[in-house]
Amino acid sequence: MARIFPFQPYRYAPKAGPLGNLVTQPYDKISAPMRSRYLSLSPYNLVRVILGERKADDTEADNVYTRAAAHLDEWIASGILAQDAEPGIFPYFQEFTDPETGERVVRKGFIALGAVEDYSAGVVFRHEQTLSGPKKDRLELLRATRAHCGQLFMLYPDPAGAVDRRSPTARSSTGFAASWPTGTSSSPMATTVTKPRWRSATRTPGSQAPAA
Repeated sequence: MARIFPFQPYRYAPKAGPLGNLVTQPYDKISAPMRSRYLSLSPYNLVRVILGERKADDTEADNVYTRAAAHLDEWIASGILAQDAEPGIFPYFQEFTDPETGERVVRKGFIALGAVEDYSAGVVFRHEQTLSGPKKDRLELLRATRAHCGQLFMLYPDPAGAVDRRSPTARSSTGFAASWPTGTSSSPMATTVTKPRWRSATRTPGSQAPAA
């Protein structure tokens, strides 16, 4: 059985500005023009951490990974990111239109830490083969920042709907909403800074990865 744990996320504070100027799509969905747009929106846009710009004169001491860590440290120190006072597990809802029926539907989930398991244990099952290059990239980012800046999307069986019954409504007053060009609206209760690919995280003994 998978093990999950509450955690204390860092959220963007109000002083960071409108949420739509701060959040991004997953790093592997971001094209060069998208990154340029994200960079122009705010000096605190998360793309600076998850997919920063590489430079021709990058060195061991100054590179895309060290700059990502520096941004996180600066944002925390200046109060752009503020940590929750208590650990929690956070409901996460995505509202979208079914492309086949046109019906507006809501997918419910939650954000928590998950213990990293080797595939041989039969607890977590992969849904695709991943490439060594992206895994190395995410591992280097994890090593530099010591933080997960997104979630791993995972599915779990719950035929009785026990988890759904414990979830609050999608429009909780403590949450926020962000919309994407695809027409998907996300309403998580925490912007969590704590995501390497699962296989990358398994190389770090004792590590935990946030699961959504």
